[in-house]
Parts: sequence; structure tokens; C-alpha cells
Amino acid sequence: MIKNLYVKSDFEAVFLINGAFTECAESISIDDEAVYFITALPLNAAFLPYTVKLAAAEVRSNPELAKVYSLSPSCALLRLSPRYAYVYSPSQVSAAKRADSPVAAFFFAVKDGDFVSARRYLTKELSAAADDEALSAFFDGYSEIFPDPEAPENGGAFYLSGEDGNASRFRFKLRAGLIDDVTELGSK
Repeated sequence: MIKNLYVKSDFEAVFLINGAFTECAESISIDDEAVYFITALPLNAAFLPYTVKLAAAEVRSNPELAKVYSLSPSCALLRLSPRYAYVYSPSQVSAAKRADSPVAAFFFAVKDGDFVSARRYLTKELSAAADDEALSAFFDGYSEIFPDPEAPENGGAFYLSGEDGNASRFRFKLRAGLIDDVTELGSK
């Protein structure tokens, strides 16, 4: 079956897909029975290049750096994480501080149990309506968040995914840069 695969990296990069150079691998059509080799070539000297083998639309090499998320039966997303040259760091930067959007920062703050920081991303009304346990329970079972690849600037559509790689679509409505409402959108 032919699938639409979105390739997103958490760092600026160019790619080799089965040996063919591409500056931007936003979306490619793949046969989920074929084997693909995708090499990420970072444009930042602090990151190292690496290759991911996809077979049957599943990551077969470097699973700690790459993950496939099922968005719908005909659509998937391959998310690539940076590969650092340093093996050890004396301190870790929290995921909330590394996040590139208030929605992702909110998600990671809740997952880290830092509800004081998480509430900084909510409007007063939403913050008052949900206690810490409700926030934690809402995101229970989810481990990743990423913008909808089909409409990255679409007013707040994000996918939340669990460890199994299946993703659910949500809209985070922002008001004055703060999260005002969260709605599950269902599958496309």
C-alpha cells in the first residue's frame, strides 16, 4: 500500500533518501512493503549524521533517534531526533525549555510534573478550571507531541502520541499566546 510519509527533524538538516539528495523531505510517497534508507545530514556542526532503515514502514535501525507515528491508515510521520557528538553532559536541559512552541512547552512541563511552569502557558480561566491531577490525567498515556505536518501553521493542530506510535489529533486554541482551550479532533 502506498503511504504518505512526512519526514520531520528536530534540527535543521538535508537528507539522502535511498541515495538521492533532497534539501527538504517534507512529504514522500512510500510503498509500505519496500525498504528505504534515510540519511539525515545536519546543518549544525554540533550534530552528527546518521541513517535510518525503514522496512514495512517501521524503523529498523537507530530506533533511539527515529520513530514512526501512524497518523491515519494512509499517512505516517517519521520524526528524527538530533544525534549529539557528546556522550555525557553534566546537566540536562528540560524538554519544556527546548520546546519550540508554548503548546509543546506546556505538554513537557506537565509530563515532567512541573505544574507551576505548565500553568504559565494557560489562560487564567483554563488554569482555574483544571487541577494538577486533571492535567496529568489528560496527558497520561502520551509521550510525544508534534505539530500536524499537513498544516504546521494551522492555528494549533497537534498530534499526541503514546509509546505504541499511534497518534491522536488535538487543537490547542491560543489567546494572547496562552492556551485557552484543548479539543480532540479525531482522525482525518
